Amino acid sequence: MTSPEIKQAASDKAFAKLTMLLIDIEKSSEDIRRGNVGPITIDELHSLHKGLIKQQKLWNYIAQLIEKDNEN
Repeated sequence: MTSPEIKQAASDKAFAKLTMLLIDIEKSSEDIRRGNVGPITIDELHSLHKGLIKQQKLWNYIAQLIEKDNEN
């Protein structure tokens, strides 16, 4: 892979991860609102939701770094 191909693949991967995290955050938020906990407790669901938001912040930062690198 060439450097531009690697940079594009990294960007694609970061934004795909962000898209999936957004879907998971929305689903967990809806599950919390409706009380759909399945085999876990509501506290575990809240913890999962907070963890997803933390991951989203981390991947936003990674995506920003990738985009800045792509500008150079």
